[in-house]
Amino acid sequence: MSISTITLQCNDGVQLPANFYQPEKKAKGLVIIASALAVPKKFYHHLALYFAESQYSVLTFDYRGVADTPLTKKPRLAEWGTQDIQAAVTAAGELSGGEHLFLVGHSIGGQLVGLAPSADKLAGIVLVAASFPYWKRFAMPGKLKVGLLFRVIAPLFNLLSSTFPARALGMGSSHLPSSLMADWAAWMGKDNYLLDKKFGFDAKRYNSLKQPLLAYGFDDDTLVPKASFEKILSAYSSASIENRFIETKNTPVGHLGFFRPSAKDTFWLDTLAWINMVNEERSNPV
Repeated sequence: MSISTITLQCNDGVQLPANFYQPEKKAKGLVIIASALAVPKKFYHHLALYFAESQYSVLTFDYRGVADTPLTKKPRLAEWGTQDIQAAVTAAGELSGGEHLFLVGHSIGGQLVGLAPSADKLAGIVLVAASFPYWKRFAMPGKLKVGLLFRVIAPLFNLLSSTFPARALGMGSSHLPSSLMADWAAWMGKDNYLLDKKFGFDAKRYNSLKQPLLAYGFDDDTLVPKASFEKILSAYSSASIENRFIETKNTPVGHLGFFRPSAKDTFWLDTLAWINMVNEERSNPV
């Protein structure tokens, strides 16, 4: 197996750092990992190794404004889908050698897949802890905290500072441009999230995606209430959805646990089996 550092070229000229994992044998397909908010690509290294050891190439990348990526003057959150995820899908198509493409979208990575014009080129999509997080869907007292954060703190930082202290507030391991958080705050104020008509995005990009979709949600994830998890699935209305909302009981998972090595023999194994199944079906249609 080899790991190389490459650069993704977005249509608007922004360049993004990426890592490309190649298995020892000919790859069966290519898996793109689209990160959560304020979570750098290095967090997904162990999962990428797992897929590469299972004979899949893997592409991980950082969005603009995260980690060491270049800053545009005022990046917008939708650009993570329309530009950054789009650049990853385009690059994956060039790197794959014609093999099928899959995407694992963690949290906002799963929220924004539908904004990428080439998302229809994916053979399958895996959503992990993804949702449409309207603030009123949170239970008390979390609703008060979320309301304060996104109706007061995020807009205030957008006015007073170019940087939002996401790391200090426990929202990831990287600070973010305040303009990104202001966009997120605005989306969270609407029941349909970013697909509210106010924001002007085309919902048809979501409901026109017809490929298989595997969705993981966890009952101990305080950032993803079940109602918000179900809301995002309704946006991907034409996809063939396998819904795995899991009662974690005595084994905590939360918002990040799926990606920790301890999940290798459970969630990773199940996801690999699902990808293998879809890959086989796409390669040998009935």
